[in-house]
Amino acid sequence: MQNHTLTTLANRGGIKTDVKEYDGSEAKSLLKCFCEMDQAKIARQYTDERIQVSFMMSKLTGRAYSWAYGPLLPDPNSFPTIAILNEKLRLTFEPPQNELEPAWNSSVSTKAKTR
Repeated sequence: MQNHTLTTLANRGGIKTDVKEYDGSEAKSLLKCFCEMDQAKIARQYTDERIQVSFMMSKLTGRAYSWAYGPLLPDPNSFPTIAILNEKLRLTFEPPQNELEPAWNSSVSTKAKTR
């Protein structure tokens, strides 16, 4: 029943399947990109790993594109699963967790240390 519903909605245009491209810049959120990709994969019913990897790769531009396609030239199986591709993207393009700390939080902890 669920597949039928998804197919019906997708055919009617009721599910947004467009995904913004990810260029690897700090201004773009990799997590948001992953969320959009997951929703589009469900809507498009991409269940095969290679199709999921190809779909994600097709949405990379700029630095992210250069980074991802570099290893594919010598080894077409560089990213055998979407989980491996996503993890490598995270390690390469996400800032370290301490850089994500809100500015107000770091100023509070600095004041606490100086007292």
